[in-house]
Formats: sequence, C-alpha cells, structure tokens
Amino acid sequence: MQHFMTLRRHTVTKNDLVNLGDGQHAIRVLQGNVIIGDRTIAGGEGTYAGVGSTLSGDAEILQFTISGQKHEGANLMSQEIDGFATAAILRLDQITFPPGAIAYRHIHAGAGIRCLISGELTIRADDHVEIMPPFKPWFEAANSPVRAEASLTHETTFVRAMLLPVEYAGKPTITYLNTEDDDKPRLQSNHRFFDQLLDFENLQ
Repeated sequence: MQHFMTLRRHTVTKNDLVNLGDGQHAIRVLQGNVIIGDRTIAGGEGTYAGVGSTLSGDAEILQFTISGQKHEGANLMSQEIDGFATAAILRLDQITFPPGAIAYRHIHAGAGIRCLISGELTIRADDHVEIMPPFKPWFEAANSPVRAEASLTHETTFVRAMLLPVEYAGKPTITYLNTEDDDKPRLQSNHRFFDQLLDFENLQ
C-alpha cells in the first residue's frame, strides 16, 4: 500500500469550520488558537487529529497529512513514503537551534517533511547543499545523511513530521555518523508534540 505525506499551510478565520480531509493529521499552530473536538490548541503547540476531524478558530496552521493517496495541489509539499506495511508512528516535533549551532552529520530512522518557521538553515546532504528560508519545506528519506547549520545571527526553528517504525515510539531517532564529531556540542533542542500510532488499514 502506498502512503503519502502532504504539507499545507492554512489561515483559519473565526467563522470557518474546516474539514481536515481524509487521512490522519499532525497540526502545528503557528499563531492564534484552534479548536479540534473538545480541545483548544494554542499558538506554538501541536496536536494529532484523526480521520474526519474538523477544525475551527482564528489561526495560522501547518497541516501534515498521512493518507493512502497523493494530494494534488498541496500548497507546500506532497511526498510518497515507502516501507510501512501495517502500522507506523506519526511523530510531530520541533527543533530549535541557537545562532551558529550545527547538527553534525547524522541520519534519522524515519522519513518525513520539515518546514522552517524562523531563521535560516543550511542543509548539507551527500549530493547537494541547500539554504532553507522560512516556509520552504524539504523532505528527508529515512537513513539519509545530512548536516544542518543554523543562521549565525538568529535563532532557527523548524517543525518536522516523520513516519517511524513502531519500535521508535517515545525514543530519539537521530544517529551521528562521524566519530570526529563525537565530542562536539549538541546545542539544538527538541520539543516533541506527540507520537501517534497509525493503523494503515484505516487510512482513507
């Protein structure tokens, strides 16, 4: 079965009732407040929303969706993710770098989409280098080596949604690759919003 991750950026006004659509969703509220069911999620927070969820409020959000079909016209990114037959963990987290911090060459155990929300980040993969400005998303496959270098002058933050093997529930996914980096400082911080078990038999 094919699985796709789609990222959209929405502005929700107080008179809207937004159907999040098919699939299962990770929501990061950029500013304002939203209501999903009986929960209110404030700016700066993130949450899981299941199949058939609706959202209201007055806010700007990032919506990561996992579904069994490609979403044409996604306003930021849509990407196929392979390797999961029956179940996976959907993780939403946020990484913050102080000025000049570096995530030395590393891999993650799952694939996913990242989206910078402040600062600037230089991504050095084995075959290319790209400078990411705010709200330019990028995809990293599982076990794909990268080095990330934050802006020298500003705090840098990105939001990340990943699909992970179920054994990584509640566990870090990063593995550093180069022994010469073992004693270098890890200045970036991680805030995990949730780990949600997904049953792919119920994806729409």
